[in-house]
Amino acid sequence: MDYKELLGLVATGESETVEFKRKINDKCIESICAFSNTFGGKVVVGISDNLKITGVIDPEEELRKLSDMISSMIPSVAIRTEVLKVDSTNVIIVEVERSSSLHSFRNIAYVRAGRNNKPINPQELLMMAGESLMVSFDTSPSRVLVEDVSEKLIDKFYLVREEARGLRAPGHLRIDERLVQLGVANKVNDGLVLNAAGVLFFTYLPQSYYSSACIEVMQFTDDTMNELLYRERLEGSLPEMVEKAFDILEKNNPTVELLLPGNLRRKRMKVYPVLAIREALLNAVIHRNYYDPGYTQIFIFPDRISIRNPGAFPFGVTPEHPIHKPRNPLISSIMYELGYVEKYGSGINRIRMQVEEQKGVEFRYDEYIFYTEISFIRRVNLSAIDELNRKILELLETRNKSSELSQALEMSIPTIVKRLNDLVSAGIIIKVGKGKNTQYRLSNKY
Repeated sequence: MDYKELLGLVATGESETVEFKRKINDKCIESICAFSNTFGGKVVVGISDNLKITGVIDPEEELRKLSDMISSMIPSVAIRTEVLKVDSTNVIIVEVERSSSLHSFRNIAYVRAGRNNKPINPQELLMMAGESLMVSFDTSPSRVLVEDVSEKLIDKFYLVREEARGLRAPGHLRIDERLVQLGVANKVNDGLVLNAAGVLFFTYLPQSYYSSACIEVMQFTDDTMNELLYRERLEGSLPEMVEKAFDILEKNNPTVELLLPGNLRRKRMKVYPVLAIREALLNAVIHRNYYDPGYTQIFIFPDRISIRNPGAFPFGVTPEHPIHKPRNPLISSIMYELGYVEKYGSGINRIRMQVEEQKGVEFRYDEYIFYTEISFIRRVNLSAIDELNRKILELLETRNKSSELSQALEMSIPTIVKRLNDLVSAGIIIKVGKGKNTQYRLSNKY
């Protein structure tokens, strides 16, 4: 870090990833602990509470103190330190990376919440253990006996699996033996109990055992979320909930019609890419943190659809670098057998490809401490491909400039340019050249 970067940090102030301290003390180590358990960050030592660069008199002594105090963290955490010379004094920068382990300082684990360090309570501790993949929810034993399973759901599983993967049901096995073979039942003492995955797939109402294992759908009139149009809590087995959610998303994904220039053929398409929405929902229910008491939630707005699931990305996994590191490997495996998952670790890439092909929609990932949200946002109102836009598309076969279109339609150039820019944003046409040489052509996709 150089002096200019330091001034930039100070000017911005403390945040979820930046903390200022006058000297090395317990609060400094708490911040290092919190950063390692959240998204990483920097602790800058030698900055006063009123954001003045006071520096440290003896940086070597401060670093020795840091080394001694940080040894109290369990497990140990890797940090990088840098001493920056500022005029006649020094500033110490401690850089902390996000860790794949859960760290504590003097028997207390901390997370970063805004500009503060927050001790983790027992419920959050269990959630963090799920986040770090220390504890797998889906294989944890439940109190549900195999006698409580639904034979109808078991039969349907094998029927769907055979259609999707060509695997026949083992006819010679009893129901309890089938459950053991699938890995969803474990021996406890002298009996068999379902694990969490067995409950989610093979009982009529898993929510009576795991109340948060449901999907909540909400539709609002606008972004303020003040007026609720529709709300439903979806329950049932995991595949049943997914199918119900698919149906709701399908009903709220209108079809628009585009008229291709040069002929009378119209192209019908969904506003939001169907496969991308499907992948996002599957990712949410398969990879969510089931130790978290929150629901998987779907928010439907006039201009976007957002899907939120409890649980951040596992360490080392990002939307830019997706790898197969499932939080719930058994749930993931069963959904693959049922044909919901096509290829491990490829869901995010398929979402990205589908959105790029759709053009008129963009998607955004937002990651927080305990949940992740993916949003599909309409860049343009595709349903507004009205008669004027259709005429513009037809005229583009022989006229490629805004002035020519303006003359043909007897409308002002600014009005035509605005329409053209909307069509460019939607990916329906492309813009070539600049200034007076600007031309518009139909996209190859259309």
